[in-house]
Formats: sequence, C-alpha cells, structure tokens
Amino acid sequence: MKSFDYFDTLVTRLVAEPTDVFRLVEERSGIVGFSARRIAAEYAARQAAPQAEVTLDAVYRHLSLADDERSLAMSLELQLEQALAVPVRENVDRLQAGDLIVSDMYLPQRELQNVLAALRIPDTVELVVSSSEGVRKADGRLWDRLVARYPRLQLHVGDNLRSDVTEPRKRGLRSEHYTGCDLNRYEQALVDGSIDGSVVAAACRAARLGRPRHEASEEDRQLDEVFASVFAPLFTGFVDWVLDSCMKRGVRTVLFMARDGQLLYRLACERVRSRGLELVLRYVYGSRRALHLPGLSDLESAKSWLLENTPLLSLADVADRAELSRELMTEIAGQYGFDQIECNLSIKQRERLPALVSDARFVAAIRERSQERWSAANDYYLSVGLGTEPVAMVDVGWNGRMQASLRGILSKGSSLGTPIFGYYFSLTRKVRHSDLDALEGYSHDPGRDGGTNPWDGYRAMIEAALEADHGSTLRFEQHSGGVRPVLGEAPSDKALALVRRQQEVVLAFAQALGVAESAIGRRVLVDRRRTLANGLALLRRPNALEAAAFSARERAEGQVESRVESLVRRVPLSPRLFDRSELGYWPEGTVALSGHSWLMPMFALSRAARRLSRG
Repeated sequence: MKSFDYFDTLVTRLVAEPTDVFRLVEERSGIVGFSARRIAAEYAARQAAPQAEVTLDAVYRHLSLADDERSLAMSLELQLEQALAVPVRENVDRLQAGDLIVSDMYLPQRELQNVLAALRIPDTVELVVSSSEGVRKADGRLWDRLVARYPRLQLHVGDNLRSDVTEPRKRGLRSEHYTGCDLNRYEQALVDGSIDGSVVAAACRAARLGRPRHEASEEDRQLDEVFASVFAPLFTGFVDWVLDSCMKRGVRTVLFMARDGQLLYRLACERVRSRGLELVLRYVYGSRRALHLPGLSDLESAKSWLLENTPLLSLADVADRAELSRELMTEIAGQYGFDQIECNLSIKQRERLPALVSDARFVAAIRERSQERWSAANDYYLSVGLGTEPVAMVDVGWNGRMQASLRGILSKGSSLGTPIFGYYFSLTRKVRHSDLDALEGYSHDPGRDGGTNPWDGYRAMIEAALEADHGSTLRFEQHSGGVRPVLGEAPSDKALALVRRQQEVVLAFAQALGVAESAIGRRVLVDRRRTLANGLALLRRPNALEAAAFSARERAEGQVESRVESLVRRVPLSPRLFDRSELGYWPEGTVALSGHSWLMPMFALSRAARRLSRG
C-alpha cells in the first residue's frame, strides 16, 4: 500500500507558487492588498491554533474584510484552486486501488475531492486531509494516526522534505522525495515577478508533467523537458505576435507554410480557439524547391537560390535546383572548365558559377522548366487565398526568398495588387520581390535589431524543432479535382514518433495556457525577451542530457534535400573535433554530448568571429 502527497506530487497548479493564487484573487476581486493580507491571515490562524491544522474558514475569519468581500474572495480562491489544477501524470499513473492521498491542506476535503474528480483521478483511492483530521503531517501527528489506521502502508511519495520524507521515515515508512514539480532553470528564468510570468512558467511545468513517462527513455523525457520549457513558450510567443499583428492590420487570412509551419499552424489554431479570435488559418504546402523555379522572374534574382553557398555544393546540386538533366549540366560545365559535376566545389570553382548559369543554354532550359511548373503552382496558391485579398504568410525564416518566389508566381498571372505580409521567426536578410509586400522577423529583424542575427547559426536546430509529419513539397500537379501538392518521402517511423512527441508537448503548453487564461479571465502575455534568452541559452550552452535528446535526429541538407546529416553526434577528442563534418548541425550539442563541454567558450568565440566577419 502506498500513499501520495496531494499538491506538487499528484496535482500542481498553473501558477509558479501557491501564493500566486492569492494575487489572482486580488486581481479578480479588486480588493487592494488582498494577497498580503491573505498570507498574514493564514499565519495568524496558525498562531492561534499551534497544535491543530487550520481550515479555510478559520483563515478567512482572520481577514478584516466586509462580509461581501470575504464571501467573494473565498469563492474566487476555491474557483481558482480547481480551475488551475493540473495532474502530474507520472505519479497519477502509479496510483492503484487502495492507495492513499495524504494532504497537509487548509482547503475543505470536498473541494480537494472535486479537483481529483475533475482531473479524472480514480476514486478507488482514499483522500486524507489534515484540515479534516485536525492534525498535520509536518509535525508528525497525522503520520502517527495513519500508521495506526493503515498497517499495510509501506511507502509514501511527496515533495516536502520534512512532511513527506523525514516524518514518515521516523515511523518506519519508506519514502520517496519527488522533485519533478520544482521549476527547472528555464522555467525559473520566466518568473519575472508578474502574474503572467508565473502562469507561463507553470504552463511549461504542466506540459512536461502531463506526459506519460513510465516507459519513456531518458532521451524522450529530456525531449519533453526541452520542448515544454524552451520551445513551447518560444513558439507560442511568436504565434501570438503574428496573430496580434494580423488583428491590428485587419488581415483576416493567415497562411502557414509547410513544412516548418505545421507546428506553428496547429499552435495558432489552439491560440485562436482559446482567445476567441476571428481569423482564417490555413496550412499551405510549399518549399524552396516547389516555389523558386515556378516563381523565376529573372536570372539575376534567381542566382540567390540557384547558387546558395551551402557547405556542400556541387554542379549536380545546381542542376537539381533548376530541375535540369545531369547530361545538360555536364555538357555546359565542360565549356567552363569543370570536368565533373558530383564533387563539392572549391571556393575558386564557386566563383565561376555565375558565368556558368548565365550561359544561354542554361538560361533557356531553366526558363522552360519554370514555365512548365508555373501554371499548377499558380492555381494552387490562388486556391488557398493568395492574390484575392491581403494575407499573412508565416514561416521560420531566414531571408524571405520563398515569399519573393510566391510574389513571382502571382506576378506572372493577373494577381498583382494584394499585399503579402510575411511573418518570420527570424530574418537574417530581407529579400523583397514587390513593394506591396512586407517582411518582419520575431527573434531578429535586420531593420529593427541591426547587427548580425544570433539565431543564424542555429537554423537547423530551429527547423528540427518545427519538423513536420510529412515529406517535402516537390511540385504541384493538376488533377481532376483541381491542383494537389506532390510530396517527397515521408519521415521514417522513428522520426515520425519524435515529431509527434515534440508537437504534442508544445500543444500541451498552449492548452495549459488557454486553461489558465480562462480561469483568470484575461490574456496572458508571453515575455519575448525571456523566451528568446532561454532559446539561445539552450542552443549555446546545452548540457549532455539536453544534447542527447537530439542525438537521434537528422536533417536533410540543401534545397533539394539530397544529403542527410546528424544534428548531434558523439565524437572523440581529436584534431578533427573542429571539422564541420564531424560536428553535425549543432556543434555545441555534439561537444556537450561527447563530454567536452570545457570547449564551449571556444565555440562561442568562433561563432562570434564568423558573425563579425560576415558583418
């Protein structure tokens, strides 16, 4: 037979600290100074009855309030205690028929029972509450009573070191000290003294504690924690920023671009629902590969994506970006001194590429391929709302080239006069095809922030955190019912399980935030500065467990995703440690996972030097 503590073991609240409930009562009731007076009243009630547990009625008798104010405040406190309660799944899953729930609490037993019922915690366990028993766990007297009443009781699980560990052990019981409800380092950083910061931190906690963990691996548990505490508030803040801006601009339709937009779309659907916004949200298929070619307007602007200077770049890659045959590329390349098209190009060779793609045969071929792809792409984007009204386009970043290609597709038809407002998680540059359009970055915007983009070196990590559950869009095809996207290879079962897990955690955060907002009767603001700081803290200085959470992840490289590379890998300490091909897409993660964290400052200096050289 086992017993479990109630608060912060089986149940926690959507506020960082229990006393934040009193601050919410003060906010909702308008009773000035209520929170401080409520804390003082509980202290006075305990001083008046040092040998017994106090009740909520006794606490409120020590509050100098008018009768109507006292009634309102007590009613609000009870409402909030129930509305803000969320389960701690890993401990709820351990409950068995005949177990006990033991609480040191002034709240009435019936109210605590109502919370358990609302959270669907089995009623086959017995609830014992100190306010009903008249004695407390903290001084051991409730434990004396329980040991005598339940001789089969062997183990207690709880969060309080004295009440739940020391006192039961004195009476021969085994005890487990549960610390999962303690705020982690990222959640603590979100607590800024405001109610909103308290709620956001607690929603992070609720998202990670709401996950089933019994059979989860250590890597999966850490993935839950990273996504609940870092990425969930980060992306929710971004989505709220987009929705707020659209409401101010009067933009009714918001398009989320595949694949990086899938999680953002699902997150926005939850936020629109919980906030009661009147917006039309659509998930729209597209990719660099599917957009750049049909959106081609002139070769000079096309060079930015044709010749994108990726770490691995071959003439075959350029041919694939233009959808030209290898035979034609080999023939043209020979005229410019290239003897093979598959190998990675040197710096000197890359300098000769502009001349190659300006060759008349190359230009004629790419224009022909562009025209072949244009009609279906144009029909698809007209069908989802582009070109008929002002729309918002949401994507991860980083330059706005996909938006420019969208404008290129529309400008070839008759849809010229409706603006596209591009909202990006982060922008390093702004590529604009038309003065009608706007581009804005959330974490970094060149026009607003200046300097180099600190997120730029972590593109692969942000895109991995926004991974979708389907393959990349290759092109669009006409069919009997209209136009449909043609998708590439779907993720493997293992990759799909990871994607679903991280999306579920982020959505759990949004749902918890919505529950809290409903309970307190207003919007909760996610602090942009603090969530961005947490994101960079994770990316720049991960610990080994955080890095291990991404050890099974791979990313396809390049516009046509022709190569796959790990995000993080375990490498020995050797001269090759600083080789880009050894480090994966997240060098800091590789260093942390490999036990070389002492090298982290060197990586920080290296990144800073590269940013300065680019600036």
